[in-house]
Amino acid sequence: MSIGIAICCYKGHLPYLARLLYSLEQQTRQPDQVVVSCSSANKDDIPIIQCPFPLTIVTHAEKKNASQNRNYAAWSLSTDIVCFFDADDVMHPQRLEWIERGFQDHNTMILIHNIICDVSQRFTKYDIPRFYPNRLSVCPWGATQLHLSLPDARVHNGHVTVRREAWQEYPFPEGEDAYGKEDTVFCTTIISAYSNQTLYCYDALSKYYPSCTRGVA
Repeated sequence: MSIGIAICCYKGHLPYLARLLYSLEQQTRQPDQVVVSCSSANKDDIPIIQCPFPLTIVTHAEKKNASQNRNYAAWSLSTDIVCFFDADDVMHPQRLEWIERGFQDHNTMILIHNIICDVSQRFTKYDIPRFYPNRLSVCPWGATQLHLSLPDARVHNGHVTVRREAWQEYPFPEGEDAYGKEDTVFCTTIISAYSNQTLYCYDALSKYYPSCTRGVA
């Protein structure tokens, strides 16, 4: 099973990209392929980065919305599993190991995990993954709903992981009507299509750094 990372980026995220790539270097299970799609930038804007995994950074001089960057990065991957991530966030060292175990041990098409919102909080080492199959659904107002009564259990649609065929069938919506909710639309579409093949991980496998970017950048 191969795992690829599709990173959504724009020129304003570049100062934080090295932080994310460093968190990828620390993974207990290294990615097989990483593609960054960076809009509103050119090659001269990209810092020199050396990584122990295959890394491709594609720049686009024109503006792109988040969905367009995510779809372009995913299209450039050739892996079985596609992890979507934002350039200004950070991964837990065991994130990819846990994701691999989730897709190996469960018949799932989509995996969503818990996150840390307090960026000052340290990551803790996990011993056993806490997976909950088929606890995700779509609520009446169209959001991702988690059926799990555990403290601080969060859903963050932007750090979603899917099998490649799920993304190919239901890519991120790129229309203007999806601005600001494209992650939710993507996840809920796949959850609806594969309602009996969803997986939630209660372990907090990333840190979310709030971004001021919206729409096209």
